[in-house]
Amino acid sequence: MKSFGSTLLIASMATTALTSEANPFQNNFRKMKTIRRYEIDVKKFPVVVIESDDWGVEQGEKMTETPARLQAVFDVLSKHRGADGQPAVLTAFTCMANPDFDMIRTDGFSAYHDLAIDETPEGRRILDQYRNAMNMGIWEPEYHANLHHVSPRRWMALLREKSPAGEAARKRFDQKVYAQGYHIPEYLGYNLPEQKAIIEQGFARFKRMFGRFPSSAITSDAYPETVILWAQAGAKTVSLVNARLNCDTVTVYHTKPWNFQDIYARMGDVDPHTDTVYLTRNLFFEKKPMVPARHGVPWELAVNVFERNQNVYQEPSVIQLHRGHICSPDEENSRIRLNELDKLLGELARRKVFFLTSGELGELYRRGWSERKTTNGTILRKWSVCKLDRDPGEVLELPSMKKTGITAQSIGNYMIPEK
Repeated sequence: MKSFGSTLLIASMATTALTSEANPFQNNFRKMKTIRRYEIDVKKFPVVVIESDDWGVEQGEKMTETPARLQAVFDVLSKHRGADGQPAVLTAFTCMANPDFDMIRTDGFSAYHDLAIDETPEGRRILDQYRNAMNMGIWEPEYHANLHHVSPRRWMALLREKSPAGEAARKRFDQKVYAQGYHIPEYLGYNLPEQKAIIEQGFARFKRMFGRFPSSAITSDAYPETVILWAQAGAKTVSLVNARLNCDTVTVYHTKPWNFQDIYARMGDVDPHTDTVYLTRNLFFEKKPMVPARHGVPWELAVNVFERNQNVYQEPSVIQLHRGHICSPDEENSRIRLNELDKLLGELARRKVFFLTSGELGELYRRGWSERKTTNGTILRKWSVCKLDRDPGEVLELPSMKKTGITAQSIGNYMIPEK
């Protein structure tokens, strides 16, 4: 991990946001000045990124991510290929652990205990499926949280409370549910060193399970200093800094005033102090209040939003598609939504798009090129005139698989074969 020095001083200025219920940054925080490094020609390289949150989260007695439900998602992704011959890929923002309810009860709610995904038999089976899909090039995990949308410290205090809220929390606990029906930021009540320790634990778990540290993280519960700590730990892409809704309105989370967000951010902005690139979301493929259809946004409307992003804003399409819409106990809803996703991906593939991960898109904005490993080799995308940090030697051009070399002037998509 790199030391940031001055950036940690900046982070220390924000620790009061973590040590009290009130967040002084909630209404007036803006990012430091950002820069543009590289741009993406979306006419030449029409980009689609599918970002999906909440993977790994389990609440209640029944598993959400069953092998059959996951396989149904994988089957849809693997059917469709982009202009470079690579399959559609989903960036799965994943939570690393779930509460150990038995240990928490044994300790009388005095201390928080959890179990990482790979520390339960069910979780290990799911993890094997994740890894198989990663090898197929259709699944790319990234970092969401340790515990999803809840501060362990605040939750323990709530469970000990002699109050109506405490009683309600204990009833949820008996059902093995930790969500409270309202947002409790993951880092609420933790000072800067404690938050750093949480992130380091989460990133270490990610590395243990997926063989690398995360390159991207999402802002759901992030304070301004959280993003600095992510960058220090190696996650150089931050997603969902704001969102352009399907109705063409740019917004941030008003229900999450602590969140690191900026309504003025543009896709691909880079913070030069932390060397971090910011992504936004601009295509919502799920049920939203402004969309009355029970089963979410029809695929035809999603194609229209893709065209808007291409022609009006000249930017990649970053799709929001939460896990609950395509992998949930509501089997009928998941079936309908997967069928819609199948149609959408088929139409996008027909339009010769490039299916990228969040990490790839972030790196193309940050340094002009990106890499992603698969079992067939490393996908190298170089969409700007720039130098690589090493000579990859002879590569294969995608999708033709013709042998070629790379120079600073090269523009294209390539495969570095496994040696």
